[in-house]
Amino acid sequence: MIKGKNKINPTLNVSSMTDIIFLLLIFFILTYNFSSQQAIPMQLPKSESGKTINPDCTIQITQEGNFFVEGQATQEDMLDVVLESFLENKRKGEGSYILIKADKNIPLEKALRAIDASIKQERAYAFQVEQL
Repeated sequence: MIKGKNKINPTLNVSSMTDIIFLLLIFFILTYNFSSQQAIPMQLPKSESGKTINPDCTIQITQEGNFFVEGQATQEDMLDVVLESFLENKRKGEGSYILIKADKNIPLEKALRAIDASIKQERAYAFQVEQL
């Protein structure tokens, strides 16, 4: 008598699939552009001179006078506290900058507020401008 039962046990090896999923996840995390600062519309002042710096932190001030630290909305009176939390693990001293991106139509008081916050954190400051 011939037995006709050839049992095939279908199994799926999931370990190789999880490796691929983790590699894709790592790829997308590393290639994602985390810069949300471009989403805030501004008209920057124009200048003939300027140089490129690598800032430790960026403060943005919109035409309406709203403050953003690293793309996150911040109340003006909380600017010092928020800056301190962003900069607590960053180096101080020469070459340590806070970049101020301010709309060209803001009141001078708003720019001075960002400058004061930078000085309190013992950092140099620079303004971002558009080249002529």
